[in-house]
Formats: sequence, C-alpha cells, structure tokens
Amino acid sequence: MFGFNFDRKTMIIIITIITVAWLVNLATAGTAGIGVILSMVLSIPGVFIAMTFHEFAHAYAATKLRR
Repeated sequence: MFGFNFDRKTMIIIITIITVAWLVNLATAGTAGIGVILSMVLSIPGVFIAMTFHEFAHAYAATKLRR
C-alpha cells in the first residue's frame, strides 16, 4: 500500500537512533550508572518479544487477507 521497503542497514540505523535517544532520556531523567544498564538489560528482551509478535501479526493478517 505505502511501498515501504526497509533493508537491514536502514533498520539497524533506526534501532540505533531509538536506542541512543532512549539512553539519553534515561541519563537526563536522573537514572545513571548501573540503573541505566539494568533497565536496558531488563527491557530489551521484552521489546524484542513485542516486536516479533507485532511483525508476526502483520504477516498473519496479510496471509488471511490474501485468501
């Protein structure tokens, strides 16, 4: 529909920008040092699981709409 076609390099750049913005936000919010690292370690698996499920839902919907 919109014709978006992101390659691997583009996705890595987007994820890197989001991660850096997230870390800057955490650092300026008063959480520093081990708190930032612990927060990232605890959040990353949940983000990856959510992204995977989200993209699966896109694929599932596209498959169902094709029929």
